[in-house]
Order: sequence, then C-alpha cells, then structure tokens
Amino acid sequence: MDKYGILAVIFSPTVIALVTIFLVLRGHGSASDWVVSLSCVVIIPILPVIMLAAAKKTDLGVSDQAQRTPLLILAVLSYLAGFLFFQLRGFWEMKFVTLSYATVTLGVTVINALYTKSSIHMAGITGPSTILVLLGFKEGILLFLLSPIVAWVRLKVRAHDKLQIALGGGIAVILTVLSYLLCS
Repeated sequence: MDKYGILAVIFSPTVIALVTIFLVLRGHGSASDWVVSLSCVVIIPILPVIMLAAAKKTDLGVSDQAQRTPLLILAVLSYLAGFLFFQLRGFWEMKFVTLSYATVTLGVTVINALYTKSSIHMAGITGPSTILVLLGFKEGILLFLLSPIVAWVRLKVRAHDKLQIALGGGIAVILTVLSYLLCS
C-alpha cells in the first residue's frame, strides 16, 4: 500500500466514526451505549464490505458503483437501529449522531443510485465534523481542517473527480444540519 492508500485508511469513514463515537461517549456513555454505537455505526456498516472483499467480490473501496447501493442501504438500516435505541434511551447526542449518519448515507445512496459515485470519504469526514461542531466539540474544527487532505488523497488515487468530492462533502454538511434540526 502506498502513502495515499495509507492516508485513505487513516481518514476512512470507519476511523472517523470511531473518533466521533469516542468523543461523544467519553465520560458519560454506559456500556450498552458503547456496544450499540460501535455495532451500529462502525462494525455492522463495514462488515459486509470486508466480507465481500475477503471473498474477492469487491475491493475495500467498493469501486463498482452498482455494488455500493445495497451496501449503503444496509448501513442506513444499521444507523437507524442505533437511532431507535438512543431514541428509547433518551440519549439526545447519540440520537443525533445516528440520525445524521443515516440521513447522510441515504443522501449519498440516492446520489450514487441516480447520478454519480459521490465520495463517501468526504461525507465521512465533513458529516462527523459538522456533528462535532454542532455538539460543541472543538475537535470538529480540526476534522474540517483535515477535509482538504481527504479530498486531495481521493483525487490522487483517482477514486473520484472534483464533482464527486464536492457532492460527498456538501451533502454531508447539509444533511447533518438537517438532522440536527430534526432532533432539536
């Protein structure tokens, strides 16, 4: 793996999701909050991709646009399961996080199915950045500052063009703010 591949992994949506969950749950999340968050936001969404890649039916980036839609729908369902759990628990911050992940992923899925392959890496950094900023975490600003690096890496590895990067980042910010308003 070259330096761009390493950077793509470091700034992957899965790693950023782990950071987001850690920041939101540190200090006040129960064991069940941690298990549900890690399961619904990190493990379940990425597990089918890992399994398909291990079976050599896709690559870890799911480069084939047609393969993305069903995998993204599974992720949306996982995020919604987390949303229902946190709605019942009355844990507002995690309810917002999981709803945001669901709406952003649904937005990316629609763009993917109807138009073009938008950048999940860009959505995976700008969405959580917006979540953290709206929740008052200064680390959200740092993630926003890292998003140009993510865009540059995605261009360097020729995973996306500029429009696909802009779509991924833009839809994530817009739908995250909408999710915040829906939860408020």
